[in-house]
Amino acid sequence: MKETYDHMMNGVIMHSDMVDFYDFLHLKGFRKWQEHNVEEEFCHVTELQHHFIKRHHMMIPPYEEHFTSGVIPTSWYDHSAIEVTKDDIVREVKRSLHEYLDWERKTQIFLKEKTKELIELDAFAEYMDLRELEENVACEIHYLENLIIELESVGYDSVYIQRLQERFCIEFKE
Repeated sequence: MKETYDHMMNGVIMHSDMVDFYDFLHLKGFRKWQEHNVEEEFCHVTELQHHFIKRHHMMIPPYEEHFTSGVIPTSWYDHSAIEVTKDDIVREVKRSLHEYLDWERKTQIFLKEKTKELIELDAFAEYMDLRELEENVACEIHYLENLIIELESVGYDSVYIQRLQERFCIEFKE
C-alpha cells in the first residue's frame, strides 16, 4: 500500500505541474481541468489513507520521494510566457497530453500488478480500493484518448485549442 500511496502522490505532483504549465501557456481551461484532477487525485490519496487507518489502525508512512514529473521542460524555466508562440503551444499541448496519457497507462499497469499482489495476500478490502482506482484510471485514459483523437483530427490547430479552453472552463467549473 505504501508503493501505491507514493505512486498516487507522484500523480498529484504531476497534475500540479500540469496546472502550472497550462497556466504558463495561458490555457485557462486546461489549467482548470488539471486543478480538478489535482483535487480528485488528492482525495483518492486521503481516502486510501483513511481506509488503511480504519482497517489496520495504522497509517501509511509519509510520502518521502522527490519526484520530478518532467511535464514542464526545464528550458521553459528560463523563458517568459510572453515568449511563447502559437507553434510552442501546439507542440507543448500535444507533448504534454501524450506524456499524461503515458503516465496514466503506466499507472493502470502498476495498479493491476498491485491488485494481483493484494489478492495473493488475501487483502480483499485493499484489493477493492485499488480496483476502484483502476476503474478511475481507465476512465481517465478513455477521456484523454478521446481528447487526443479530437485534437489530432484538427491537426492540433491553435485556434481550436483556444476554443477548447471555453469548453473546459465550463466542464470543470469550480
